[in-house]
Amino acid sequence: MKDMTAQERAEAIRYDWENNPRWDGVTRDYTPEDVVRLQGSFTVDQTLASRGARRLWELLSDQEYVHAL
Repeated sequence: MKDMTAQERAEAIRYDWENNPRWDGVTRDYTPEDVVRLQGSFTVDQTLASRGARRLWELLSDQEYVHAL
């Protein structure tokens, strides 16, 4: 989400919430605009953590059993 306006970031969050199966069944009492407003002035990218989290999510959603943790 680098080099995006606040409105673009809010729209990206809204799109993710509506289309990513990870968020199915999650209810929120706040808006994407609230999330953007509370974010810091710059984003920190934790590349290894992000890659590991994506990989674990893929395994959890694709495999019947995952030997982890």
